[in-house]
Amino acid sequence: NRCRIDFLSHYSNPLYNDADLYINGKIVKNLVIPNDVKFISRDAFTSCQSVETVLIPSNVEHIHEHAFWNCTNIKSVKIENGLTGIGDSAFYNCSSLNNLNLPSSICFIGKDALETHSDKLMIDCASTNFLKQWAKENDFDIITSEINKFLNNIDDSKNISY
Repeated sequence: NRCRIDFLSHYSNPLYNDADLYINGKIVKNLVIPNDVKFISRDAFTSCQSVETVLIPSNVEHIHEHAFWNCTNIKSVKIENGLTGIGDSAFYNCSSLNNLNLPSSICFIGKDALETHSDKLMIDCASTNFLKQWAKENDFDIITSEINKFLNNIDDSKNISY
């Protein structure tokens, strides 16, 4: 299981040279981390180019540094409640990432963990003190679950001015 392999560096990961991920002979576009995984190790998916979406279930407690570094085709990452930390540069240069869901359980985000170099990144998260403070300190725009609920309850036809 790739999630448990701790590579020495980016260069020791066979995906480093912009490779595609295959499982049982099939290319992986929608990556779902298995339910028995507690952490995603360092450089686990570095430079993987086939993956477009990632689902990280509630059993995953930590994403280690560089785990998805340079995965330039990832568009969406959904992280379920349970994750407590994201290591340094975990999603660095995921330049296509436009939707990232962060759980309320998160209490650590490492240096450059979300430096995706994407100009379309929308971070959807719970309105926790940690996430609000982190967003402010790192100059990130976030949309909280509370704002989403509010926006979804507005009847647009009654509030549009011409």
